[in-house]
Amino acid sequence: MIKICFILLQVSGSLQSILESPLLFTNISSHVLVANSSSVFNIISPQYNEFQSSKIDTCKMHNKLPNLWGRTLRVATFHCPPFSYLKNWGNDVLHGSFPLGIPDGVEMAVFRAISNRLNFTWKIEEIKGRDKWGQDVNGSYKGGILGTISQNLADLAFCGIVIDNTSINVMDLTIPWTHYCLTFLVPLHASSFRFAILRTFQPLLWFAILLATLGTTLSYWILSHSRAKALSMTEAILTTIGMLSLSSFPAHNSNRGTHYPLLISWSIYCMLMATALSSTLVSHLTSPAPVMQLNTMHDLVEAGMYWGQDYKQDQTRLFNLEDPWHVKLAERFKLETNPYERVARVRKGNYAILGGKLDGTEPYFMEEDTLKDTGLISNLHVMKECLSRQYAAMGLTKRSPLTEHVSRAMRWLLETGLVEHWQADLVRDYGNPEIKMLFHTSGYKGPQKLTWAHLEDTFLLLYIGLGISAVVFIIEICIVKFQIMNP
Repeated sequence: MIKICFILLQVSGSLQSILESPLLFTNISSHVLVANSSSVFNIISPQYNEFQSSKIDTCKMHNKLPNLWGRTLRVATFHCPPFSYLKNWGNDVLHGSFPLGIPDGVEMAVFRAISNRLNFTWKIEEIKGRDKWGQDVNGSYKGGILGTISQNLADLAFCGIVIDNTSINVMDLTIPWTHYCLTFLVPLHASSFRFAILRTFQPLLWFAILLATLGTTLSYWILSHSRAKALSMTEAILTTIGMLSLSSFPAHNSNRGTHYPLLISWSIYCMLMATALSSTLVSHLTSPAPVMQLNTMHDLVEAGMYWGQDYKQDQTRLFNLEDPWHVKLAERFKLETNPYERVARVRKGNYAILGGKLDGTEPYFMEEDTLKDTGLISNLHVMKECLSRQYAAMGLTKRSPLTEHVSRAMRWLLETGLVEHWQADLVRDYGNPEIKMLFHTSGYKGPQKLTWAHLEDTFLLLYIGLGISAVVFIIEICIVKFQIMNP
């Protein structure tokens, strides 16, 4: 019988204090561990001078795992990157390999390693339809992973299966292999670009501009009385406002009179203010100042955000229904009827995307790559608050004899660090670059392309002007016709 002996020395204090005070070595506690197949012995000095035996039959290490001799298991999964990148492999019996160059996912890599360790092959049973998890129908689950496992249509299932009461009641679960934060991908800022022209200056500065305009208008109207033909107040107002907007200037007149210095000073003032306004407006539109970010459920509700998926889930699995803010946001669910509806909603700027944030050396947000290559992710960020922190495991049919063996093989993979390595490697090589940039850049995104959302107020002003002009034109026509009919 082979016995293994370990000697553990425990020294109290820092390294510097030990070197400076050798007497501290009297406080050393030595632990001598002698292990065989069924017992662990330890001795501690100077407190204890005899061996103390501790039986560990219940936690004995079994080095051998069963050999399934190529048995074929039915495996249920679906396309849920980065856990599983599933293509058209459902009809193939696989022996631990996929076509070269195709990423198979983090959890797929874990599963493949377990299959090699236990020596079994598998046939993928792809989950069809929008609902990937299944619905409770009169006490039994239909469709999705839960329905597939509960009806014994598959022996094993994986794709980030959450450990909760529902999954525990339906299937046997292995030890968790990862955890993630269930949260939302939300717009960068709570504010929009509406009325951006009013936010370029502080209110006090707008008030000063208004006073300057009124004072100049009144002065111009008073000075115009020194001419042969005095201006009306309406003409004076239109002149000063036209100069302020750089859209008009008084007609050239050789006999300029005393009001000419006023017009020169006002025109210079208008030019400088228009330049300041335009430059500040462009800066605000292309790179707005970071106002309140949406980082909590309270922020989402107050900002009028709503969310949705392409199928309905049990809200109790997602939200804390005892929290009023969770309840309010849960009520704002809107079903996505087609793949393009999510993109359209995100473009409007008041839509949140539910997903999971993977932690680790290469963090990642799981949103099923629905926004890939749309250019919208750069305007989003990951909300800091978690709806819940969920643990993921693999699921097997109830009372499956393989549950313990799969868990032991998975524990070995976790202890070796292979799972963390595979996750970081796959995210680094195959993850959406836009998603990865969310975790490697600051909140400042730099100048961005102008869109309709940026300049909709400009068009709104134009439409208001056109509408007023149309109304005035119709009124004038009606007046002319009335005068003709009643000479």
